[in-house]
Amino acid sequence: MKTAIPLLISTLALSLTQVGAKVACPACGPVPIREAPTFRFFKAMVSETSLPDENYALYPKTFSATGFFSDPAAKVVGPGIYPFEINSPLWNDGAVKSRFLVLPKDSVITYVNDTDEYLFPEGATFVKHFMMDTLKDNPASRIYLETRIMVRQYGKWHGFSYKWRKDQSDADLIGEAAGGGETDSLYVRDASGNPRKKKWLFPARSGPDVRGFGLTTCNSCHVNGRSGRQRGILGFITPQLTRLANGKDQIQDLMDKGYLVKRAGAAYIPSAAHRWYALDDSASPGSTLEKRARSYLASNCSHCHSPEGNISCTPVYTYATPGAAMNYMDKVSRGAWGVTVPAPDSAKWIFPGKPDYSVILRRISAADPDGYRDTSLWDVQGNRRALAKVAGWDGNGKIQMPPLGTYEINPLANEVIRAWIMSLPPGYTGAAIARGMARSAGTRVRLENGRLYLPEDMTWITDATLSGLQGKRIALSALRGGVFSMPTGLEHGIYVLTAGRRTFAFAYLAPR
Repeated sequence: MKTAIPLLISTLALSLTQVGAKVACPACGPVPIREAPTFRFFKAMVSETSLPDENYALYPKTFSATGFFSDPAAKVVGPGIYPFEINSPLWNDGAVKSRFLVLPKDSVITYVNDTDEYLFPEGATFVKHFMMDTLKDNPASRIYLETRIMVRQYGKWHGFSYKWRKDQSDADLIGEAAGGGETDSLYVRDASGNPRKKKWLFPARSGPDVRGFGLTTCNSCHVNGRSGRQRGILGFITPQLTRLANGKDQIQDLMDKGYLVKRAGAAYIPSAAHRWYALDDSASPGSTLEKRARSYLASNCSHCHSPEGNISCTPVYTYATPGAAMNYMDKVSRGAWGVTVPAPDSAKWIFPGKPDYSVILRRISAADPDGYRDTSLWDVQGNRRALAKVAGWDGNGKIQMPPLGTYEINPLANEVIRAWIMSLPPGYTGAAIARGMARSAGTRVRLENGRLYLPEDMTWITDATLSGLQGKRIALSALRGGVFSMPTGLEHGIYVLTAGRRTFAFAYLAPR
C-alpha cells in the first residue's frame, strides 16, 4: 500500500527467454507462460516528441478494432486478458465498472514491495468499462457507457476514451486529432420506473477542457500537474489488489499466471500486506468505520491531496498518514464552504463528533447535477462567484469533491463518513492506521535503529536533507556514504528526502 508520497520510477526492462513451460526472467526467476492475447496493441505516440495530430493515425477508431472481445456481440473477453477487482473503487455516479490487464506476450509487471508502485513494461495496457443500470438495481438493464484504455509507452501512461453507441454495437474513440472530450446524458429509472436524467463526462486525451477547469483529461488524475510526474495506474496497487478473487489471493494469482513477478529479494505476504477497505462492510467484514472512511478518502482523493499531489494545500488523504500530518483532523478549514458553525467555533476539515460542522463531509455531499462548472454558465467576465446562489459556491472555488468524473453524491460514502466523524471524541487529532518502518515509494529507503539507508546505487551520497509538510529543511548527518543519522526528537509525519539529484518520500512513524 502507498503509505507515502508516490514517486517517479523508471520502467524495468526485462529480458525474457523461454525455457520449457516457463519464461526465464534474470531479475526474478521463472515466469509461467501466458496465453498470447488477441488484443491488438497500439502505440500512443509516433515518437517522444510527436504532436497529437501525428499520433492520431495510430489509434483504433472503434473499440472493436482493438480485438478486446473475441465475441463483440456477446461481450466475451478474448484470451490473454486478466480481469481484476479492487477494494475501494472511485465513485462514478453509481456506474458499474470492470477492469482488465493485458500485457505483450513476453513481458511482465514487477512487484517491488507492498508499499511501492509496480514497475510496468512498455506496451502494458489497462482497460476499464463503465456501465450503468438503466433500471435501478436491475443488471438486465445494464448498458455500456464508456471504455477507457491506458497504454504504457516511453515510460509514461497515455489515456484513451471510447464512447459506446446507443445500440451497444460498438464504441467510438472520443476526440479527433485534437483529442477533446465531451459530455452526454442518459435516462435511468428508479425501482418504481420514474425516469431521471444523468450527465456523463467523457474525458479528453488533450485539447479543449469541456468543463473549464483543467480537470477533464486522463492526465488530470494520472499526471501530477505541479511536477509533471506520472502517478501511474491508480487502482493497480497492493492496497487495492490484496483481496480474494475466485477463491484465491488476487496478487498471488497474478503471479501464478505470469502477469506479475517479484523482484529478487522481494516478499509478498498476503496476511501482512497493506490494504484498503470497501465502504460496504459486507465486502470488508471486520473493518472499522475509520478504515472504511479513510480508504474511501485515499482512493478518491489522495492522488491529488497528498504532499506530492496536484493540490498543494491541506488536507492530506494518504491512508496511513498519522496525527497532525493529516492536516484535516480538528483543523480549521480554508474557507467555510457553506458550513455554518455557531460562534465561537469555526468550520473544520473534520470536526470530531460534529459531521455538520465538517467541511470534508460538506464537500463530498455537494452534487453538481446540472454541470455548473461549465464555463458557459459563468458571467461575461468569467466570474465563478456569479453562480454562488445556484451552484453552491462560496467564493473559494469548486465545492464538489471529487471534482472529476462525477456529478452526483455517493450516498454510502456520506453515510459512512458521517458515522465516522460522529464517532470521534472531541479534540481527536488522529493516529496512523498502520505503524511501521519508514516506507518510500518507487525505490526503497530503509530506516533501522535511527539510521536511514539509501538504495544500493547511492552509497556514495554524503549530503542529504529532509523537508516536512511545512517546508522546513533538516540537514542529515552522514555516518558514511549512503547512511545517515536521523535527527532525535523528529515527529512522525510525511517527509521528502533529497539526496543527490533524487528525491524520495516516506511516512516516518516515530517510536512510541
